[in-house]
Amino acid sequence: MLHNNNLKTFFLFPQKLIFEEIAEVLVSEQNEAFVLNNHVEFRDALKIFNENSIAFINIDSVLTESQWIEYIRDIRNDSHFSRIRIGILSFNNDQRLIDVYLNELKIDCGYHLLSRRTKKYEEDIRRIVGNYRDKFGNKILRLDFDQTDPVNYEIKIRGQILTGRIDALSSAAMSLTLTHEKLLSPALELNEITLIYRDLNCRLIGTVIGNSKLNKKQFIIKFQKLFEDFHQKTLFNIIFTVLNNRLKELVR
Repeated sequence: MLHNNNLKTFFLFPQKLIFEEIAEVLVSEQNEAFVLNNHVEFRDALKIFNENSIAFINIDSVLTESQWIEYIRDIRNDSHFSRIRIGILSFNNDQRLIDVYLNELKIDCGYHLLSRRTKKYEEDIRRIVGNYRDKFGNKILRLDFDQTDPVNYEIKIRGQILTGRIDALSSAAMSLTLTHEKLLSPALELNEITLIYRDLNCRLIGTVIGNSKLNKKQFIIKFQKLFEDFHQKTLFNIIFTVLNNRLKELVR
């Protein structure tokens, strides 16, 4: 499930540089980020999360200039989207078009000129998302798991390999339940943790910081920032992918 109360940031038809750079950065900063490449499903998603969403729309893709203006005008005039904050992404620096979005449609989150030479657009988007996140009082981005779409783990410890499914995951920690709780203990360092989600896997280093108050067999493992940058990026990618797969289930 997705937590309804947290701020959600949506990107419609994002350019490749947006998908690869900004989404990962937002997740690393505890934001829920989503990418959609279907403007009908995009509207469905915004209806579900009307109360707490920012939508950045790439107007250089799929539709014509006039179609995008009408599409966004319809969203602005529809009561189902009354709380949605909209920003525009484009390489088009035509001042006439910029004025249409800023002055006529009165979008909330700016017209962001994309450039391959500068990343000002990235800084602006992070700032906007950060400001709204603070208003919503977002808590840490944490994913809870059931049996339907699990993230699995492998942990090498004392000559054994523990395997199973994690209970919860964030960019800072994870929790898991063991049948034989004596295998783990507080302050124990785990130097070989592998997380596996579909075709993604990353290797992490962590420390057991204790048991759950509600379940003594559930352990919380805090990640250390000693693992390679590649694996840290993969962890963010796992979180991002899980979020987006859950969204797909909602808008089908």
